[in-house]
Amino acid sequence: YALALVKSKISKSEDSRKWKMLLPSIYELDYDYVNAIKEYNRIESEYGAAAAIYYYRSYCYKVLGDNENAIKDITKCLESGDGYDYYPLSRRAHIFQDAGMYDMAIADFTKMIEMEPMVAYGYYCRGWCYEFAGDDRKAMDDYNAGIDIDKNYVGLYMMRGRLHRKQGNMELAKPDFEKV
Repeated sequence: YALALVKSKISKSEDSRKWKMLLPSIYELDYDYVNAIKEYNRIESEYGAAAAIYYYRSYCYKVLGDNENAIKDITKCLESGDGYDYYPLSRRAHIFQDAGMYDMAIADFTKMIEMEPMVAYGYYCRGWCYEFAGDDRKAMDDYNAGIDIDKNYVGLYMMRGRLHRKQGNMELAKPDFEKV
């Protein structure tokens, strides 16, 4: 219904731009990322490049497993952004993370931490990357730093507990797991 309604508004409206911008998000809500990308491409062709198009289209590529195009788009978003890049950096870092490109992910998570040093999320994500890249000491440092910032971030306790367990230290792991 929503798709038909928006298409109707596009055909009847004198200024259909806002309706055209809504169309790809309706496709996304229906998990139809291929058509969402087509609409983002159509909008970009008609109205020109925009950071928002790159940002949202990168998610569609990511979900479809096309990390190469996802990284290209989110990087264009960062290059054309307004200077506050926290959320685009987060998206790109997660794409790098999902692709196993841990060094690139760590670099972006580090930039996020520099932008928002009192937000535990960056430490959680960067710690995860350090751990999967094989640097348990840096991972533990980040999990601890994140917990120092936010004592209620259960994901940090879970990851720190897993790392303690991995290192054979159940005495330290148990209290972390109990917080989860």
